[in-house]
Amino acid sequence: MKKKSKVLMWFVFIIYLILLLKVVLIRLPLGELKDAILHLNLAKIWHGFINGQLIPFKTIYHHYRYTSIHNMITGFGWLTLWAIPLGYFIPVLTKNRKYVKILVFGLLIGLLLESLQLILLSTSFNVDDVIQVGIGISLGFAVFKLFRY
Repeated sequence: MKKKSKVLMWFVFIIYLILLLKVVLIRLPLGELKDAILHLNLAKIWHGFINGQLIPFKTIYHHYRYTSIHNMITGFGWLTLWAIPLGYFIPVLTKNRKYVKILVFGLLIGLLLESLQLILLSTSFNVDDVIQVGIGISLGFAVFKLFRY
């Protein structure tokens, strides 16, 4: 890849990461986010983990079984869509072209994002969100393979 193209791709990737963090993590006003970081409540975090959704595909199945297609797509699809660029950018910007390594890296990012939501936003942990990130990364990698550099 030409140097100008690579710089542009890194710029777009950084903008994507900022937007991803804004959508996933920084839903709170900055003052409240600062307070959440300064006053971490371990009991609340533990409660969010223990009462979280730790059974794979449970939320996905619930969306499929008990809601409309629209709710399933909006409830399940948005995180998958947000992860697609990650599956594309990783092999483009690095020399790593092995699907398994990219998927593992992406799942670790999904796990990190879900953990940060649990800690900073006091939400419940949901393993299906990590699975959705894996699906999005797989789709992004497929796009990379389709339009291979």
